Amino acid sequence: MPRTPMKPSKIVIEPVRARAIRGPHKTDPKSFYWRGEVHHNGTTNTLWTGWGTRKEVRERITDLIAAKGLDRLVAESNARRGDVTHIDTVEILMRAWIGWWLDDPEAKPSTVRGYRFAAKRVVAGLGDVRINRLDLTALERYRRATLKAWRSEKRAELAKVEQALLDAQERLEAVRGTEREPAAERGVGTLQSRLQALQRRVANPVLSTLALDLKALNAAWNWARERIDGFPNKRLPVKAVLPSKKEVREAIDDHRPSEADFWAVVGHLGGRARRAVLLLAATGARKSEIATARWEGFDPAEGTLAITDSKTGRREVALPPATVEMLVAERPDPARGRILSEVTVTTVQSGLPQHLRRACATAGVRYFSVQAIRRMVTDKLYSSGSDPSAAAAQLGHSVQVALEHYRRVGMAEKKRAVALAGLGAPPEKAKVVSLDERREKKSG
Repeated sequence: MPRTPMKPSKIVIEPVRARAIRGPHKTDPKSFYWRGEVHHNGTTNTLWTGWGTRKEVRERITDLIAAKGLDRLVAESNARRGDVTHIDTVEILMRAWIGWWLDDPEAKPSTVRGYRFAAKRVVAGLGDVRINRLDLTALERYRRATLKAWRSEKRAELAKVEQALLDAQERLEAVRGTEREPAAERGVGTLQSRLQALQRRVANPVLSTLALDLKALNAAWNWARERIDGFPNKRLPVKAVLPSKKEVREAIDDHRPSEADFWAVVGHLGGRARRAVLLLAATGARKSEIATARWEGFDPAEGTLAITDSKTGRREVALPPATVEMLVAERPDPARGRILSEVTVTTVQSGLPQHLRRACATAGVRYFSVQAIRRMVTDKLYSSGSDPSAAAAQLGHSVQVALEHYRRVGMAEKKRAVALAGLGAPPEKAKVVSLDERREKKSG
């Protein structure tokens, strides 16, 4: 009886490993059924399966690695081990840099996630550019192409919303005087609010994303300068095309609701959406912080809530009496789990803006985002004369960040500051008393 050939040993061509799982083939004793798998970042994915001899499988895998760009994963894996010796394109640079970040046990997941998205966009726009050709001209071309693509995408989205609004208005006219009219009116209002927001965004491109991409590229460049032999030892001219802080700030919709508009919208919210918005307005916390807040962190006696899942670390926030009463009334027994436990954290973060959009349309006020509530709270804290350090501690950021990125001063506050300082008035009318006069009065 003929002896069955032994299965061949596995084939390893990083990052692919192939092994024979069946065979031999009935017509060819040297042909086995192979499975090729990609091993990367602790995950395993099947790349290819099929029959072939050991030589044929090696050739097949080599072709697939080149066709799918899997050799870039090798550069990334080598970077994580500190084995990178040569980087010739922007794509290899960004993948190696991200690989280094992924291997950092102290890196925050949110930071790594932001960098990965930024690196992906940079690779899409500059991936094929060779390192020695990455100059000011290439960066300027990237900026123009990025903004052009962004405008094209938003204009296409704008056209869809405009058509949807026309369709919704036709449906509204068709159901006038029926029980379906209120729902149709809400639909029209939501689309009108969405249309206005898109029109504002098209007029002012969101430069913050472009700024993040360029900063990530610059960080990767400096990382390679310090570690890779033969890498160009010069600065990347990124500052010449990097949007300024003023440009970024002006491009962001800085709208924040008035007190009347905010409470009008709250009146059209219910359930977890209402609870979430009231918590945001009472604490000035971020959306993610409220989504992960737990009943175990709520102390009704002290009137505080522990914020544990924050990018600036754990902190205790003070709660106003009305919010404490609301939480006490809604607190389950036993008081465990997330305060917004009816839905997942992801649903809170993605669904809350939709609830706000519908409520704004129903209330007939200009749409304001979840972040706009945080800006509103910041203004209230600082305009009330609160200690800047205490206000910043409540909000979970530094005084500098609060004043630079959140605080906006209105004309009423400017007039109040001028009046308090006595600007433009003669000394006798302003009743300014010099320090020497005060000392004389005290001594007398």
